[in-house]
Amino acid sequence: MGVIDKRSLRLAFRDKRSGKGWFEFYRQPCVICGHIGNCMIFEDQKTVVCTRQASDIVFSKENLSYVHRLDGEIKLTGKTNAHTSRKKFDDHILSHFFNELIKDSTTKIKPEHIEHFAVKRGISEETIAIRGYCSYPEKPWETAKNVLGPFGSHDTFLNGSQGIPGFYLDQYNNWTMVRHDGILIPYRDRYNQVIGFQIRYDNPPNIVAVDALNYQGLQAKVKKQPNLVQVLDNGEVIAELEMKLNQRLEFKNGDKRGFVQLKKGQRYMWLSSAKRKGGTQAGGMDSPLPVHVSVPSNELKQNNVLVEEHKDSSQHGVAIKTKSIWLTEGALKADLAIDHIVNAYADEIDEVGKVMLAVPGVNTWRRILPLLEEMGVERINVAFDMDAAENPDVQKHYVEMVQYLRENYKVYIALWPLDKAKGIDDCLCMSMKPILRKVQS
Repeated sequence: MGVIDKRSLRLAFRDKRSGKGWFEFYRQPCVICGHIGNCMIFEDQKTVVCTRQASDIVFSKENLSYVHRLDGEIKLTGKTNAHTSRKKFDDHILSHFFNELIKDSTTKIKPEHIEHFAVKRGISEETIAIRGYCSYPEKPWETAKNVLGPFGSHDTFLNGSQGIPGFYLDQYNNWTMVRHDGILIPYRDRYNQVIGFQIRYDNPPNIVAVDALNYQGLQAKVKKQPNLVQVLDNGEVIAELEMKLNQRLEFKNGDKRGFVQLKKGQRYMWLSSAKRKGGTQAGGMDSPLPVHVSVPSNELKQNNVLVEEHKDSSQHGVAIKTKSIWLTEGALKADLAIDHIVNAYADEIDEVGKVMLAVPGVNTWRRILPLLEEMGVERINVAFDMDAAENPDVQKHYVEMVQYLRENYKVYIALWPLDKAKGIDDCLCMSMKPILRKVQS
């Protein structure tokens, strides 16, 4: 029987019929696929929903995931967090406060982040301002006070069922934000409303990956950053040691055998305050992670004026309509790519389009379907990283996506040399123009 500490999970939602919770593998690798994030285990300790490893039972088609019944029971130990995450406010409310966050003096872009954009991305300070990129605040409690203002003391905020991802109530019942170091990347909808953020960490924390093989109960965690690792067998500490990055160690107990590896954590994380008092998760079954709609910087500059004019009302800006879109993963990649696309495809821009959608991951591609209909899309240029063809976890979702889209839209695959560039943003920054190959319906 395996053991999982509930503190390494986070409550995603509760089953309406039984009242029992579904817990996301937040700091603990999924027992099915071995990855952190998105997958969940049910409170019955016998059922796992995995977003990467397929089974015969589909749990959700929108956020494609599969039900797996465990051969042995997984024991959940420790106390779960007492705070249930709130649902997100409506988009126009989120946009109001998120725009205040972007404009606040405490999130002014830092010199080292300006340098990163200039050197690594070729992005100017003007474009940084237009896109709303900003630095995570060093004193988040001051930022929360500035952004929420008098609204923070309203009962709707203090005791309501809705909230703003990233914001929560501290031990003194004052609003603050989760501590991070990095760059805030806005996610915008088709009305140019800012409805979420990803954080690009300056220094991603290390994590431990466990390949348990037949060693049920083998666990590991980073006890202290960057490399002090604690290894456990059914909750009992069996080793505590410093590991090198990417080092993989074998652990045995009789016939049982498994591996522990220290890895660099995710570079990008969602702005979220899940599991905290008054906190709000970035996404969930009832309020999924956002799809980013990116347009060229010169058009965004004009759209920002409209948003500012309507900032004190619930009136939307002008909705984006287009017959052709590009599709990729990640807002920053989409923003950078679309500014290059208008130049690289200047002679055929009306045909290929100058709007790019960015999903949180290939496995969440179904979230674009309502958006495609609302925008009047007829053609899709698929431009995910070229390693999608090599990563088996990604490949299955990628193939399924293309097969579905080609039956309903004109689909083109953007191709470029994998040995030259990983993503379409890298490709375009190197002045290479991707080949658009049509997929036969």
